[in-house]
Amino acid sequence: MILNNISTLYGNQLKYIESVDVKIKNGKFEEISKKISSKEKSIDCSNLLLIPGFVNSHTHIADSIGKDLSIDADVDSKIHPMIGLKQKLLKETPKKSLAKYIRNSAKSMIKKGITTFIDFREGGLDGVLLLKSALDNVPIRCVILGR
Repeated sequence: MILNNISTLYGNQLKYIESVDVKIKNGKFEEISKKISSKEKSIDCSNLLLIPGFVNSHTHIADSIGKDLSIDADVDSKIHPMIGLKQKLLKETPKKSLAKYIRNSAKSMIKKGITTFIDFREGGLDGVLLLKSALDNVPIRCVILGR
């Protein structure tokens, strides 16, 4: 597939290049050039900008199950490690439900241009395994950090 006439932010310095063609083969950028001649399917991308994917560098993705709960509460009542609503909610929610919220949050990130997220995983090995299984077949990269 060829993306014709697309502008791009290119390389480590994100150099702006106006109106180039981009050849995509096997899901990867194979060539970027002013004009690519090919009989492959092409799409006119005039007035569009191709940019690298964004990175969300700090998530607690399982918390998305309760992101709007106790919005007006103080910090201790929300996230205190022993008495906080967050800990209670994570502990009492079935793993299948947590996995659903994790998956939905990951898909939401993809729709916003986020291709990678870094998660501060809670719940030890069980939390890591839950996250990995929830992301099965979701095309997003995840860096998992734990205690």
